[in-house]
Amino acid sequence: MIFPNSVARAVLAAAAGFLCGSHTLAGPSVATSWSSTGLTQQECVQRAERVLRDAEMAQDFEVVGQSVFGGTGGYTLLVRCITEKELVYFAVGGPSHDQAQRYLTTMSGKF
Repeated sequence: MIFPNSVARAVLAAAAGFLCGSHTLAGPSVATSWSSTGLTQQECVQRAERVLRDAEMAQDFEVVGQSVFGGTGGYTLLVRCITEKELVYFAVGGPSHDQAQRYLTTMSGKF
């Protein structure tokens, strides 16, 4: 399959990295979205940390390269900053798709 634009390729690459990375998902459902950004890499990662911390969605979180991971109640949350493509990728994995989608909406809305 050929993707004509770099944003589609970047989203697919981020999804593949998330799903194949060393962090495992908490369950079978994954909700994802993305947004464009004009932030620098450092600003984006700092904002991602702040969103997870201030929204109290993640009890634990860590920064790994372009990504900020967090976990809460059986769910894994991810914000990946791909600022060279002007892209922020959001993903939440866990047992319930409805709850994953709620976390995703909250997380991306506060970003």
